Formats: sequence, structure tokens, C-alpha cells
Amino acid sequence: MILGIVTDLAGVVARLRTPAIHRPARRHAEHGVSVAFVADTEGHLIEVVELLGPDARQDEAAECLRPCGRARSVRGGPDVP
Repeated sequence: MILGIVTDLAGVVARLRTPAIHRPARRHAEHGVSVAFVADTEGHLIEVVELLGPDARQDEAAECLRPCGRARSVRGGPDVP
């Protein structure tokens, strides 16, 4: 696997053809990155990473503190208020 670090992950993924995208970009603010997995023309898997700014972690923390309604139990039990 090849690792690439970019400054515009969304732009890189947008320029690729759909078959080349193995996993669309996902934001992992808790780790300070966005990550996508793509393939080159020979099928080699490439992990493309964008480093997020310090505001991304603060935004993620604020999102976690917002009430989100009812949550389901991890074990599939009854809803938890």
C-alpha cells in the first residue's frame, strides 16, 4: 500500500474515476485527518490522507456534546433516553 498526504482530499477524490475509489473520504476529526482509499491504474491501493486543522478537533468535540435524541444500546437492547 502507498501513502499519500494531500492538502485537498475532496479535490483529489473528485478528479478520480469512480472505479478507482475503494473507500470514499471519511473524516476522522478525533485523529485530525480525513482519509480515502483509491487505486492506481495497476490496482495498487493508495491511502490518501489530508491533515485537518486544529479547528476540526474542536468542531468534533462540540458535535459530541450536542444532544442527539435517543441512542440505541450497544448490545441491541432497549433504547436509551
